[in-house]
Amino acid sequence: MKSEKLTPYETAIARELHHHFGFSEEQGEELVIRYRTPIHRIGSYDPPYEHAEAIAKCVEKNISPARSAANIRKVSKQSKSDSGIDPLTKIEMAAALISH
Repeated sequence: MKSEKLTPYETAIARELHHHFGFSEEQGEELVIRYRTPIHRIGSYDPPYEHAEAIAKCVEKNISPARSAANIRKVSKQSKSDSGIDPLTKIEMAAALISH
């Protein structure tokens, strides 16, 4: 069912989704493909676990990849002066925007 090839980094994220968040291997790969844009929008190679945790939170909160990417873009614009914001914080901040 997987139609796109994952990079080694994306494969590591998919493995983390499987090992730590209860998704099957195939589900992990599919989620990484679906959330590829938000992953790249964060623009860093943080530990794969952090991206996996963020994806799992998006799935749990029913936040679509498009909504996640848009919110990350909004949070990134608001926090341009603070380059020390980690990816999970960005996604949590983006998720908080949805609830308002």
